[in-house]
Amino acid sequence: MSFQFKRFFIEDRHTPMKVGIDAVLLGAWADIGNGKQIVDIGSGNGIVSLMLAQRFLKANIHAVEINDAAFKDCVFNVDKSPFKDRIEAINCDIRKYNSEILFDIAISNPPFFSLNTAANDNGRQEARQTKSLSYKDLCVRAKQLLKPNAALIVVFPFEQRQQFIKEAFINGFYLKKELVISDKKWSKPQRSLLHFVNYPVLEVGRNLLYLKDTTNTPSKFMTELTKDFYL
Repeated sequence: MSFQFKRFFIEDRHTPMKVGIDAVLLGAWADIGNGKQIVDIGSGNGIVSLMLAQRFLKANIHAVEINDAAFKDCVFNVDKSPFKDRIEAINCDIRKYNSEILFDIAISNPPFFSLNTAANDNGRQEARQTKSLSYKDLCVRAKQLLKPNAALIVVFPFEQRQQFIKEAFINGFYLKKELVISDKKWSKPQRSLLHFVNYPVLEVGRNLLYLKDTTNTPSKFMTELTKDFYL
């Protein structure tokens, strides 16, 4: 399939994991502050990298993707975008990725299902399961790739968030902000967007996002968050 956003186009016909709401929310919510160097860990078709490039005009982004098919889509999407001079697509396992620079931000829509999760094909399984990138792997590599006073920003299923928060803390990351996402006001939380920093913080800022309002249309918060991207 293909998706036309306001300022760029996404082709994901080769990518095992297609365009989804997790990536859109992550790209729209992530706050990089004054950071200029970003590494997108598991960039897939490049949607998060492109969203950040649109939002932060001085940002330079390394989009690192292990899956060959997803990388193919990422290169295509970046090359067709107005941000191609600021995004470098890299076909590599993040665990083996060597960078000459340290980054201000590491961002990831990571694999978050356990090994016994069923999948229809190997590419989708690799993209969604922790066999290809464990919580520890992600935290350790982020720690190695980031500067002091930097941030790690991820999206996780709500029921698994505490496991990742614990692993992040073990590796020197402190939760600074969280956005809890539910389908509707009375629905159970589904996802959490988590913003960690690699220095101690005094308190955690938490907000709630309901994707739909009582009329089953996009909520005001959702509309405001994504207005610069959706047509």
